[in-house]
Amino acid sequence: LHVREQVMKRFQIASHYYTLQDLVIEETLPDISTVGEILSKLLEPRRPLRPVRRERKTVTAQNLGGADVEILVNIVRAFNIPVRRDPVKGETGGPVLVRPLVEICFQKQFKKTSLGDGPNPSWNEQLRLRFKAPNNDFSPASLNQIDDIIFVNLYDEFVVNLNEDDRTKSSTIHHRLEKRWLGSIQIPFSTIYMNGRIEGTFQVLTPHVLLGYTYPSAYIDTTDEFATETIGSTNTYMSLFMTIEPALSPGEPVREKFDSNEYPKLLMHAEDWQTKLEKRFPKRHFRTTVVDINGQSVFITRYFKDLVPPSDLSVGVGSMTPSERVARFVSLVPFVSDSTVFAGICDIWSTCDQFMQMLAGDEEEHAVLLCNLFAGMGKKSYLILGAPIPEGSTAYVLTVETDPVGERWIWNPSTGRHYRTSDPYCPLKSIGCLVNAENIWANVSTHSKPDMLDYDLSKKGHWQPIFGKSFPHRQLATVQPDQLEWKEPNIVEVMELAEKLEKKLKEKIQSWRQRFITRWNRSVPTRCVNSSPNWRPGPIPQPRITDMSWRTC
Repeated sequence: LHVREQVMKRFQIASHYYTLQDLVIEETLPDISTVGEILSKLLEPRRPLRPVRRERKTVTAQNLGGADVEILVNIVRAFNIPVRRDPVKGETGGPVLVRPLVEICFQKQFKKTSLGDGPNPSWNEQLRLRFKAPNNDFSPASLNQIDDIIFVNLYDEFVVNLNEDDRTKSSTIHHRLEKRWLGSIQIPFSTIYMNGRIEGTFQVLTPHVLLGYTYPSAYIDTTDEFATETIGSTNTYMSLFMTIEPALSPGEPVREKFDSNEYPKLLMHAEDWQTKLEKRFPKRHFRTTVVDINGQSVFITRYFKDLVPPSDLSVGVGSMTPSERVARFVSLVPFVSDSTVFAGICDIWSTCDQFMQMLAGDEEEHAVLLCNLFAGMGKKSYLILGAPIPEGSTAYVLTVETDPVGERWIWNPSTGRHYRTSDPYCPLKSIGCLVNAENIWANVSTHSKPDMLDYDLSKKGHWQPIFGKSFPHRQLATVQPDQLEWKEPNIVEVMELAEKLEKKLKEKIQSWRQRFITRWNRSVPTRCVNSSPNWRPGPIPQPRITDMSWRTC
């Protein structure tokens, strides 16, 4: 609360300072370049068999006039859906592996697709859900505070035969339809609102305990190049497209007019460097300064320093390497978005010791801590500022691996997962710039997708550093501590927490079985403790709990 009050006070003081651009709005006059763009569009070849989506004009809150605003969802297809372990016979006599359907849930509205067939169905169906703004206020200030989530749930429709009398089976049909949940994709409304649309193939988060289902590669269509990539995988993917109809204007980003102790020449060079890049690549994310918890603007490279991780994480355990254990350790720190703590103000960056003291932070705090811990392990690491799905604008970590030599991995600090840069299913869809203690490298290549980039930072045609011959590098002091103090966990408190969790689970299960007597198997807690680490988000691939190991409980 003290931090929030201090930032609010500084923000109110800074908001009273205005620039010429704040008071005078001057529209740019058309020049020869705009005329050339219009003529080039007239001469573009027409390809009716391969249409290209055109950018729509955004609508402001004043121009809506009570018109209905809808969330448009196009469900294309899915890959590698779990199939039933004991398939039943269908109407045609063949086995029914799975009957998948997709249900969209948003603001207590539900829409679903038709039934698919098999583990790789294709729907190509469009669903529409009405969007209700709070108090019918469609202004950017109101829409930025919406925390609603769009749930894309994947089900298997299972037919249960309720006719147990053999004498009436031939003349009476009594069925019950069940929807068995297989997984989901959660996309915040803010992601669609800020990006205008999202499109691609995304991983479906499936439960670790999935009784009665398996991932057999025997049912994969080998003629489908997308489905073939999932052979032997225990991950499910779905291709979809989402947008808002009509397109809403997200408004101008909040300008951070905060005091700074940085060199004036450095601030002027950074602002000029960032402004030119944003004009060339308006959809990419670039950043040179951030706001600390004291409400002052700090150069971003000051947040990086080699920090030694806890000694317990310096060795691998089982199939997990030390790097994977460090990533999982960082992902377990609670997540709190700055939009919740500092709503409508700005994005606040805390140092690693402040982050660990508060035990809460957003994507940037997790990414900076992970990047510094990797550097403390002797690993070459960079902070990625980009746009993943479903987070939107956020921060990831890039590392240069030594085994295999030269391979680069992309780490999600909020989940602990890592991906190769060539992985087509990596959630990071765009890279704006790379940052470490030495420099900031802006992505100026024609592509922004990770699997299409050349990561040789010395190539001027692909990466533009902020420090170069025109503006030499300045050795800036870091704001991070010399080292982090790691305390040993209190075993007594851990045991007390485990007992509370076990008691809470028992009470919840008994509330589901009010009409039955619940008899507990005392060996289950021990088995759950041994299996529970696999239930949390962790590095890929993750071991799964099989039907046999779970049924022995």
